[in-house]
Amino acid sequence: MTPGILAAFFLLLGQFYGPVQQLSGIVDSWQQATASGKHINALLATEDTENIEPSSITPGTGGALRLEALTFRYPEKTQPVLDKLSLTIPPGTVVAVVGRSGAGKSTLIKLLAGLYSPGSGQIRVGERLIDAASLSDYRRQTGLVTQDVALFSGDIAENIRYSRPDSSDTEVESAARRAGLFETVQHLPLGFRTPVNNGGTDLSAGQRQLIALARAHLAQAHILLLDEATARIDRSAEERLMTSLTRVTHTEKRIALIVAHRLTTARRCDVIVVIDKGCIAEYGSHEQLIAAHGLYARLWRNSIGQTRDTQGEVIG
Repeated sequence: MTPGILAAFFLLLGQFYGPVQQLSGIVDSWQQATASGKHINALLATEDTENIEPSSITPGTGGALRLEALTFRYPEKTQPVLDKLSLTIPPGTVVAVVGRSGAGKSTLIKLLAGLYSPGSGQIRVGERLIDAASLSDYRRQTGLVTQDVALFSGDIAENIRYSRPDSSDTEVESAARRAGLFETVQHLPLGFRTPVNNGGTDLSAGQRQLIALARAHLAQAHILLLDEATARIDRSAEERLMTSLTRVTHTEKRIALIVAHRLTTARRCDVIVVIDKGCIAEYGSHEQLIAAHGLYARLWRNSIGQTRDTQGEVIG
């Protein structure tokens, strides 16, 4: 084989790989579009939830959150994700939910947010049976902060006000203070009028999470749900978020549930609930669970062994 033929071979080989890579990208995009289309069709096919008139709803919001033998199974699975899970959380309590990957932590949060309906069992707030109330009424009592925060084009004030469009500037600022966001915003040149692009990519992960928490405070949610909301933020931002969340929960007698990625986050909570195989395996404070030498203690030792700076993360 002459050098010229060899050079021509490699030249043609490079030209061949380009279209193949493009074809691979097209196939990947097609698969994503197909999956998204299935989700959209499933959403459009969902039956409307029957709303009960407010006058027929039993009073009792603002009390303890009670989960009574909750069971949930995904349609494509044979085993339940949550199996007869029972838990009572009094007002003024910050609860961390921890466990291995796939234990049912995020499913529990989705049930409490009203995104899923339990297969069996009941959820109560005070004396109110959630199944007996309108879904929209219950959702007004809950604030959900997820790992991926939805922000929109506008400014910071408008993004906070999204949960209550008729709120005043004073109320927006008050919500920002309770979320630990106010001082950060004050250091920005335009303050609450600082522009935010679609998705909030021009803000840090910590700022986005604090805006989402401020939204929940503005809505005056009785139940605050954080689904791994601290997983992508640095420890300084996590410190501000947890300090403000704990203060508001204790002083205003709210209820906060946190799916904790970092066990150091769980350590700061009033109560830690350890979920394993869809059930509550352990319940108590950090000190109590460490002394019990159970699953939580093993997770804690593993996390400390993996992160010598004691950041403490549950792998998976």
